Amino acid sequence: MPVLDSLKKEALKLDEEDRLHLLLKLLESFEPDAEEQNSIQDWVEEANTRYKSWKEGKMKTISEDEAFREIRSRRKDDD
Repeated sequence: MPVLDSLKKEALKLDEEDRLHLLLKLLESFEPDAEEQNSIQDWVEEANTRYKSWKEGKMKTISEDEAFREIRSRRKDDD
């Protein structure tokens, strides 16, 4: 595992964009079909966009308790 530990340490030193590209390449290495690959890339890009928005203070956040209250409320409304 020394090689894996070394790779992890080096990967964590990369800037956000390079880590994102590395993540995409690692996910692609599992050779998903084209549709699944596009879906994974879309989700990674969406997560990155949301993270940047949150980091820049442009995104409203709520607590875990509030999130679950909203989910429960929406589920009750659907019944």
